[in-house]
Amino acid sequence: MKGKRSVWAIVLGLAFLLCPSAGQAADFQWPKMLTIATPAMGSNSYNIDLAWANKLEEGTGMKVRLLPEESTSAKWANVKSGRFDMIQDTMGYIAGWMMEGKEGFQTQQGGPFKARLFWVNQDYCFVIFTRGDSQLKSIYDIPKMGKSCRIIHWTVPAGIDIIKALLAWVNLTVNDVTLVETGSYVASTKMIAEGKGDISVFGVPPSSVFMEAFANPDKLRVLPFDPDKNPEGAKKFRQYLAAYGFPKVVGGPQEFQGVTGWGSPGGFVCRAEMDTELVYNMAKWTVDNFDKIKDLHPFIKAYQGLESNLKFFSEQYFPLHDGVVKYLKEKGVWSEAFEKRQQYNLKVFNGYSEGYKKTLAAAQSKNIPIDPGNAQWVDLWENYKKENKLPRITVLTDKEIEEALKTMK
Repeated sequence: MKGKRSVWAIVLGLAFLLCPSAGQAADFQWPKMLTIATPAMGSNSYNIDLAWANKLEEGTGMKVRLLPEESTSAKWANVKSGRFDMIQDTMGYIAGWMMEGKEGFQTQQGGPFKARLFWVNQDYCFVIFTRGDSQLKSIYDIPKMGKSCRIIHWTVPAGIDIIKALLAWVNLTVNDVTLVETGSYVASTKMIAEGKGDISVFGVPPSSVFMEAFANPDKLRVLPFDPDKNPEGAKKFRQYLAAYGFPKVVGGPQEFQGVTGWGSPGGFVCRAEMDTELVYNMAKWTVDNFDKIKDLHPFIKAYQGLESNLKFFSEQYFPLHDGVVKYLKEKGVWSEAFEKRQQYNLKVFNGYSEGYKKTLAAAQSKNIPIDPGNAQWVDLWENYKKENKLPRITVLTDKEIEEALKTMK
């Protein structure tokens, strides 16, 4: 009898090792559905998200529903309300406009809340580009064209600030050029190929729409700019885009790879209230199954692994979700520097989210309409940020984090 029990113990042990998902299911019950608000279909981001989501769904039995939406303010409001579980977008965009509550995000439904970072899955690198037959060879040729230079203005919140940042680099303003409005990223790219504009600031070389536009008879040309050669221009640029940097192009047409663009990491953001065990298990699943997903897209291989995320986390201005912190501690990779950065980021994000609640209440008590088009309301929020010295959300070194913590409550 003892021998039979030993045989069964070995069989059950092997079954557990060969079927880890069965052991995982005993410890954690995946929810029926996970909803993620994403950039538009056809974008590189959507394609990356879809590749990961399909495998996550297959491996967990959880229905992962991607909800592409052009209106970022709508996506943000839906995550804030809990209608959607996560938003996937550019970290710099989320931090600089959604969390700081700027432009179209100062609404009753939108604005700052206790947002947390789940995972990074790419490093967004946008390029400034024109059609291949254009007289523009670099951004320094823009002043020569003056008002005849047609810059595509994607009319999303922050769209105009990105154009202002580019023009500030070459000492111009939006009054010195001609803006051509469009309602989507896809349209902004196609308009360059069709000759309906001279410059777009939103090129994503690996995206399918960019590759399609590049295939036009005149092709496309990326306008180079180098922050190291013009530090003053780069400084002016980052006055508008504090949470952005200058990464290199990865993917897309071979001739553009390695060219300097502008951008920030991109990833999944959720509410602090999202279930800790769910987030923990999603992080664990992503790392444990990385060999199964890494070849689905070049960006997944380059950016979605644990080592890549640890690098991003060491520079991030987003507080990590408790579930991610739990996972990193379990892996033995949580450091003192991570802890200090987490505490600083929590203080900053909580300052914005709590401050926004107070400002909403103050506006309601004074019967001030909460509308991004209402100057009285916008001034109320902007003045609160100034009076309470809420810091801009930007990249800081570990040393800068340490010094900042000494003066924060």
